[in-house]
Parts: sequence; structure tokens; C-alpha cells
Amino acid sequence: MTQERLAYYQLGYGEDFGLTALTERLARSGAGTSPAAAIGYAEEIADGSDGDEAVELGEDARRLVASELPERVLSTVWLAASGHAFDPATTA
Repeated sequence: MTQERLAYYQLGYGEDFGLTALTERLARSGAGTSPAAAIGYAEEIADGSDGDEAVELGEDARRLVASELPERVLSTVWLAASGHAFDPATTA
């Protein structure tokens, strides 16, 4: 008996956006990315988007800044998400 194959549908976006796009860009940049460079990457991502993605990145960033997470937790999350390329606690 032949099995019927289900159709494959891609949902969502073809490329990452928001903080996911930013952490991907940070990971590609390599270790020791400065906060100033991270802001520059965020600007590049926002400028290259159709508007909705820039809004999403801004909303994601505002939620992180407004969160009550301790600095060390945020630092650990950024390090993990960026492949140890970015730590907002550094001043380099």
C-alpha cells in the first residue's frame, strides 16, 4: 500500500528577525564584540528590514531592558545566545 505524503508548508519568515537575528549576527562577529558594535548590528538589522522586523527588535530589546532579571543572568543569556561573542557587561 502506498503512503500519501503530506505537503510541506513553510510558516513564518525565511530569515530570523528580532533578537534572534541580532544574536546570530553577534555570533558571526566573533568573541569580544563590544556593546557599541552590537548596537551597530541592531541598527543594520533594523535598516535592512521592512519595518515590522525593526519594530519586533525594538520590542524585544525594551522587554529585556524592563525585565527584572539580574545583570548576571542577562549576561549569561547573551553569552549563550551569541556563542560567547557578546557580553553586555563588558566595556570593550
